Amino acid sequence: MKLYSNTIIMSEEKGSKGDLLCKKCETVLCSSDSQDWKSNVVLDERPLKEVAGKAYSSTGEDVLFRQFFCPDCGGLLDSEIALKGEPFLKDRVWV
Repeated sequence: MKLYSNTIIMSEEKGSKGDLLCKKCETVLCSSDSQDWKSNVVLDERPLKEVAGKAYSSTGEDVLFRQFFCPDCGGLLDSEIALKGEPFLKDRVWV
């Protein structure tokens, strides 16, 4: 197994690129070919001002806080702040 991010691992199969898996429960999230794992997990998306406290209370409704959870164990895989309508960030760590 190879670390893809702090919460996702990549299986290494001989003759193929393998899959991306939840590090906690090893549920397959997607093929490592697609690397679009965020579209295959549970998404919680809310205006930042609802979840970030008083300092962000004047933030507009179009600034979103996104959290991505494993569909099997419910573990938090990633979070990001984005404008409404923006695509998911494609971030990863290769170790």
